[in-house]
Amino acid sequence: MKKLLKSTLVDAILLFILGIVLLVNPSGTLETLFKIIGVMLIIMGAVRIISFFVKKEKKDRSVPALIIGIILAVIGLLLLGKPTLLISIWYKVAAVLIAYGAIVSLIRAIRQMKEKSSIAVATLILSITTLVLAIMVFANPVALAEFYTQLIGVSFILESITLALASFGKSEI
Repeated sequence: MKKLLKSTLVDAILLFILGIVLLVNPSGTLETLFKIIGVMLIIMGAVRIISFFVKKEKKDRSVPALIIGIILAVIGLLLLGKPTLLISIWYKVAAVLIAYGAIVSLIRAIRQMKEKSSIAVATLILSITTLVLAIMVFANPVALAEFYTQLIGVSFILESITLALASFGKSEI
């Protein structure tokens, strides 16, 4: 029981520290995370590239695996060099797709209003809200990523407190 108590307390303390780091320095934490992912992608790409050239038989060589290896390595290098660039591009693409859907819904809402549909107002409000959020994401995607990272940090802090409190309880999991 004492081992479980110590282990849970250590988990709670580490989770609390990680939560504080994510809360205080979200962009630095994100960059570090993307750099780690970048290194992993470079290694995965290198393994595929090397295995293509090491295989003796031509029939054992896979050109698609080589291409995937090159792509993985390039993405890994980009993540190492400019981690926020890729996250920014991803959020911008997502924002454009969301904005497109919101515009389609907005047109549908206007048609519903002409038809005096009972859900027209709700559809209109949700479409406009979605469009505004898509514009916000497009304008500053990195800030939203930092915000989500901070939310994760707060969640970790709350979970660490829960773990610490639970470790002093009598029930075991």
